[in-house]
Amino acid sequence: MITRVSVRQWLLTAVGMSAMAVGIIGIFLPLLPTTPFLLLAAACFVRSSDRSYRWLINHPWFGSYIRNYREHRAIPLRTKVTAVAVLWSTISFTALRIAPPVVVERPARARGRSGYDSPPEPADPDPRDAGPRVPATDRRGVGRLHYQGG
Repeated sequence: MITRVSVRQWLLTAVGMSAMAVGIIGIFLPLLPTTPFLLLAAACFVRSSDRSYRWLINHPWFGSYIRNYREHRAIPLRTKVTAVAVLWSTISFTALRIAPPVVVERPARARGRSGYDSPPEPADPDPRDAGPRVPATDRRGVGRLHYQGG
């Protein structure tokens, strides 16, 4: 039988595992924080799974984030410097390699020098479209448009 305690433990373990997964992804993505998600995982594990909590705290990579925060209430300076350096290198790469085509292309389009936005020219105009549209009526007296000429 499923009890309330086991459902709570299962949910906390699931949230802890999800937070740990996002924290691991945050190690590689500069805009996603790592420490808050690992702290959330530790908080969930301490209430649900003692084994997972001990594994997380004693892990060589992930445990250092949590131990540093518990002992010093801060992220180490080296980690901050690395995070800022990776963040600025990503921004610089984006600005220099991805943004220039957009910055160069927009003024060219505004001057009409790009063929991307202009529709193709028609090959030959339809000879039936040569005359002006004039209103006419059919035998019921209902008005309609038709072409005269051409």
